[in-house]
Amino acid sequence: MDNDFDLPLGWSMPPEMAKKLSETVNKKSITPFDGLKDMLEQTANDLAVVEPDPENWSEWVAYLLEVLQIEAQEDGQNEKFNKMIKSLVKELAEQVGRS
Repeated sequence: MDNDFDLPLGWSMPPEMAKKLSETVNKKSITPFDGLKDMLEQTANDLAVVEPDPENWSEWVAYLLEVLQIEAQEDGQNEKFNKMIKSLVKELAEQVGRS
């Protein structure tokens, strides 16, 4: 094992439970969504280090949206992408209003 935690000799658990326990002990993501969330948080941290001025982050967010738009076009999901953009604009307006 990668850590100091070992099961007592002769003791076992179902493979799924063992996997979740191992992930928890090793602080690894449990689901693909957790992994994506972790990656996005790390990307945000990296961005803040590389570009410490929040006023310049909009360029990176716009870049991410451009890449997502290309993905949506390739998958034939233009309408859903545009709906997401409208929802994002609404959420951003609400967030600015709360600031």
